[in-house]
Amino acid sequence: MSFVFGIHPVSEFIQFVFALIVTFSIIVTVHELGHYMAARFFGVHVLRFSLGFGAPFYSKSLRKAKPPMPSTHNEPEFPPTEFVLSAIPLGGYVKFLDDREQKVPSEFSSACFNHKGPWQRIAIAAAGPIANFLLAIICYWSIFIAGEGVGYSPVLGGIDSESIAAKSGLKQNQEIVRVDFKETRTWRDVRIQLLNRMGETGEIVFSVREKDNIALSQYRIPVTNFLSKSDDPNPFFALGLILSTPIQSAKIGGLSVDGRAKASGLRIGDQIRKVDKEPIDTWQEFVSIIQANPETSLSLEIDRNGLSKTLILVPKLKSDGMPIDGKSSCL
Repeated sequence: MSFVFGIHPVSEFIQFVFALIVTFSIIVTVHELGHYMAARFFGVHVLRFSLGFGAPFYSKSLRKAKPPMPSTHNEPEFPPTEFVLSAIPLGGYVKFLDDREQKVPSEFSSACFNHKGPWQRIAIAAAGPIANFLLAIICYWSIFIAGEGVGYSPVLGGIDSESIAAKSGLKQNQEIVRVDFKETRTWRDVRIQLLNRMGETGEIVFSVREKDNIALSQYRIPVTNFLSKSDDPNPFFALGLILSTPIQSAKIGGLSVDGRAKASGLRIGDQIRKVDKEPIDTWQEFVSIIQANPETSLSLEIDRNGLSKTLILVPKLKSDGMPIDGKSSCL
């Protein structure tokens, strides 16, 4: 049984497709701009700058090309560069002036792509991939900068009572300030520090702060070959740490096709009201009960489109699963 909180699968798919198109369009735009700017730099005239394929739905000519040398004859003026948006957002192209493809007035010959030197043509062709490479560097750098200090504060939402964290003394509502004496401002920082200890044997030192208390306390959690036997290592689950996340309603946003939740009769949009007659107000409460009762028959009272229903669910807890950011890995 796999629950996904808050996003309907259809909406999630639409968001995915939209994000994919936007991302691909940005990559293509930067790529073609690389070709375009390099061509302009080397004096090659661009006939068309197109984003997308197929029939154009928007076209604009921003300026007219001027011949490199004044014309003394009544030669036809070369058309301006055309900027086009086409219907199919799956690529783009830059069309250069080339007298191998069309008749070009003699005064424009120096602006033809095929009249440029080999290294200039190579530079123009390589400018697109180089622009994408620079875009990747900028994006990764931006993500790194934006990610610093962003995320939920590492406050313990709970501790598995049978875990090594509980046996070491860690308690609910404590804030993890340092792991192995390195500062942890977010759960991301905590995760990184714990993963750095993967495969090791020894003690992981947690420096924590009680709520509304400045003083720090240290707890040492013994580990042996930490996470070395896990195919999908989850340090929080391994230690028994339950993350504190924003309060979320216990509403089913998604179900795995072959999971026990769907087999029990749960449907997307169902609101969990009670489990074994105990009221459920938040998603976190529901997940905690599911985790604490693997292979146990649970009576669920749900609200479906205003109607109350009772279902029986027997959850199975995956060895690598725990709720993080509104998601549960319970089966």
